[in-house]
Amino acid sequence: YHAPTCQLAGPHVRSYGENMLEYSAGLKYWLYLALDGKYPIPDAEADHAWDQAGTIGMAEIPVGHRPEFDAPVPAWREIRVVGPNDGRHPTRHLFQYRDGNFVLGTVAFQDEWKQKRNLVAYWRNDGPPPLNMRVGYCVDESNETLPNGFPYAQVHFYSRQVKGAALVALTTSSAIPAAGGHEMVFDHDAKAAGGAGNSPIRIEDGSITTYLYPITPGAARYEARSDARTFRLTRPWSSADVVGDLHVLSCLIVFRPAGQPAPAVSDLSLRTDRGAVVARATVDGASLSASFKH
Repeated sequence: YHAPTCQLAGPHVRSYGENMLEYSAGLKYWLYLALDGKYPIPDAEADHAWDQAGTIGMAEIPVGHRPEFDAPVPAWREIRVVGPNDGRHPTRHLFQYRDGNFVLGTVAFQDEWKQKRNLVAYWRNDGPPPLNMRVGYCVDESNETLPNGFPYAQVHFYSRQVKGAALVALTTSSAIPAAGGHEMVFDHDAKAAGGAGNSPIRIEDGSITTYLYPITPGAARYEARSDARTFRLTRPWSSADVVGDLHVLSCLIVFRPAGQPAPAVSDLSLRTDRGAVVARATVDGASLSASFKH
């Protein structure tokens, strides 16, 4: 649980929305109990109304305050999740970094089944009453862009995270999807600039600035669009790099507190190495690399 934003820190194996304060996530009613009522429940919510059945639990089940929610959480965590030994559920390696009001979590390897959120970042911004705060976020929702009927298991997500930076690659060895791409979703107040030449795309949203560096031997293009709830940046599958026998969409994502200098990034590369495809980057002297095959 990430108290500054009232969210569950990621990554998420399943999620219906980006911000639990804006839709009826059933789990937040149990958080309300576990936090002894210190969780904001809006008077009326429209999305996922069936999850409001949690109010029955709030009224009928005597769940008391859980003190472990008050315990400090380490700034860096690596979590190994072992699935059933049935040959179909590989071990998952999860990473999570917290820095004040910011949290970033990723999974090292995952398929692109819809509703999974393989990269999730949250941060706290100033906002209007009654909460006096607003949730900023960056969530990878590439799987939601896959056309209906496209086999999600043919697209894989890879990531390597070091603190507030993550190297990401989406890969497929099959025909590329007819639509969609690598999609990063931000709060609707986010604004993007840059991206010309070798400069990164810079996404500003209150207390955090996100830097997006395409990792490609060519020229990547991103499509931006917004609605009443979100701001989205998508690199379409039609611009994927062909490396070895894989189609690849890769980038480096770095989060920095607003007002701090941009990260020092170098050695961005995407190439084959001894039969595998490898993406690499260096951020403030730390090396990140991801190697993948299908």
